[in-house]
Amino acid sequence: MKEESLYSDGMQPLVHSAKEAVATGKGWHRKGENVAYYQNNIRRKHGRYYYTLTFSILFDHDLDEVHIAHCYPYTYTDLQQYLERLSTEASMKTRFRRRTLCQSLAGNSCELLTVTNFADASEESLSKRKGVVITARVHPGETNASWMMKGVLDFITGNSAEAWLLRSYYIFKIVPMLNPDGVINGNYRCSLAAVDLNRMWSEPSRKMHPTIFNTKMMIKKLIEDREVVLFCDLHGHSRKKDIFLYGCSKGPKDLVAACPGAAASGTIGALPGVAPRLQERAFPRMLRRNIPDVFSYAASSFSVQRSKESTARVVCWRELSLVNSFTLEASFAGASSGPNMGLHFNTGHLEAMGRALCVTLLDYAAPDAGLALAVKQELSSPGGRPAEGFSLDGAEAAVEADANEDDRPTDSDDDEEDDAPDDGSCSSSGRRAGPFPQGAASLITPSRLPENHHSSPALLESSAEGSPGPGALRGPRPAGGGCSPGSSRGSPAAAVDSADRRRGAAGRQGRKAARAMRGRELRMLSRQGDEAARRAIESVLPMLQQRHTDESPQEQHGFLQESGVPGLEHAWSPSPPASGVPTGRLRDGARGERRSSTRPSPTARNPPSASRRAPD
Repeated sequence: MKEESLYSDGMQPLVHSAKEAVATGKGWHRKGENVAYYQNNIRRKHGRYYYTLTFSILFDHDLDEVHIAHCYPYTYTDLQQYLERLSTEASMKTRFRRRTLCQSLAGNSCELLTVTNFADASEESLSKRKGVVITARVHPGETNASWMMKGVLDFITGNSAEAWLLRSYYIFKIVPMLNPDGVINGNYRCSLAAVDLNRMWSEPSRKMHPTIFNTKMMIKKLIEDREVVLFCDLHGHSRKKDIFLYGCSKGPKDLVAACPGAAASGTIGALPGVAPRLQERAFPRMLRRNIPDVFSYAASSFSVQRSKESTARVVCWRELSLVNSFTLEASFAGASSGPNMGLHFNTGHLEAMGRALCVTLLDYAAPDAGLALAVKQELSSPGGRPAEGFSLDGAEAAVEADANEDDRPTDSDDDEEDDAPDDGSCSSSGRRAGPFPQGAASLITPSRLPENHHSSPALLESSAEGSPGPGALRGPRPAGGGCSPGSSRGSPAAAVDSADRRRGAAGRQGRKAARAMRGRELRMLSRQGDEAARRAIESVLPMLQQRHTDESPQEQHGFLQESGVPGLEHAWSPSPPASGVPTGRLRDGARGERRSSTRPSPTARNPPSASRRAPD
């Protein structure tokens, strides 16, 4: 159904052999050669076409029972059996509650789990605890979301000191399967009402979308009772690599409450000391520090498109005013960089991601002085590269924001956009996020995996050949270890000519929006300075808006230096280009065995029988 697929980028299907499991103990594993994904000649509506996935598998045993899957299975029955085990453990009586939130259209139970320290359940103690809401499986085919959820539940119901602190500080409300009907009936994205439930959060119907309606009401009630610091909806992504977050970034209209007495968008659960327009990035920065080899901040995005107004993260942010409202996306394939580049993610990686989410909540609840200072410096210090387009006053001016995004159907909550890359940023503590917090390393290292039919526990230890080390910078590092402010390349005319040579027909709309965005930032800066600086900036603004917007960072910096406005050149600084990602080189993360999925030839991608429609 989609024009792009990770199968075109080295991903292999999952295979489970009954005889292999008995003989060697091997469960689900990656297998398949000659993997090809291409448009076929079967037409859909509006002049679009269907797509075909083909691959070859050599069966090793005669008369074998073999299953093939897109991702590691996690069924409704798996969830019920897991919750039943939790419910019957004696220790869970003081930390775990389970009830039915509502019935689905088909009469299946939508479970609501409450996790906190019930041993100290005095009214005064409970009233001081903050709330956390985590949901998963609104899209039935995204089984990797359930494995991340399992990592969350294993951690917060566990016996560690960190888990006890979390239960003493938070009340967790967990909805592990928002679309049980879709899971049971084998849907990939929709409910039995044939709708995407993640587009129904604005005005859910009690009758047609009962799980969304009741989950939203539950969150509203929780907000009335206590401060809610996090809403996170867990998803899978079939067109991007890495595990990353989609968040929400404030625009001017979001800084003011919609009506008297109501909270403005994204104001509940804020971290003290962080500028309002940077709040949504503090939690992801902390998360990156806890699991840098799996989570990618650079792949995360914080823009809000009009077509996504009714998704869970946007409604919880804009309507319910939660600052930390995220979609956590896990690729069906693997990582695009770092020591796991070229590996498939398996259940161990996904569960580790769930545990890291919990560790970050502990950091967010009571960050030590060093962590808080480092995160604030990363977010707003002009000494480091403002990777997301932060200006000197701590306001956001990301030039690649709304207009560069499209409204194509997507895997989960949002489009395939990228926020400004973070990999080249420097902070007072250096480029790398630093070591795990105290006690976190053992928590994030994958522990014993589930039953025999899942992956091996040998994870996170093999690195792709030729990949940069944990502290490696992409591109040359400036002398002194700081971030270079850049320099001009020759005369302004030469810079413009260089930009002209790189221009193309594509991206015209994005360049127009970027010019307007830059103009808005200059006007924002002008409000922060004295009258003389304001007049100087306004004199530069027409020139800036007439220039092309695809110059290199050095050319941008040179132009700003030539503008004659003191300090203005620091509004943008250069960043190393993101390194390319080799394709067709994914390996099985469980065994570290390199697999090469053959890219289809042009004829394989477009068979002679397939008629391709010319673009309208």
